[in-house]
Amino acid sequence: MNNVASRCRVNGHAMRALRRLSGKTQLDLARMGGVTHSYISRLERGERLGCTHEVLERLAAALGVPISALISAGSS
Repeated sequence: MNNVASRCRVNGHAMRALRRLSGKTQLDLARMGGVTHSYISRLERGERLGCTHEVLERLAAALGVPISALISAGSS
């Protein structure tokens, strides 16, 4: 699969809000999603706009939400 086509634009504000509602820290989410704390922090701040579909699936599962809850409008 083409790496560009498989990247999703993340809504960092929504991810932060959902993470906080779930009672998880950035470190908790990073561990559950198989990424670094820095990666989560950058996604939430909008410094890293996208991630692979596989990472997005893991983050959504860790938060107990559908992937659509984490994707910005207009994402491919």
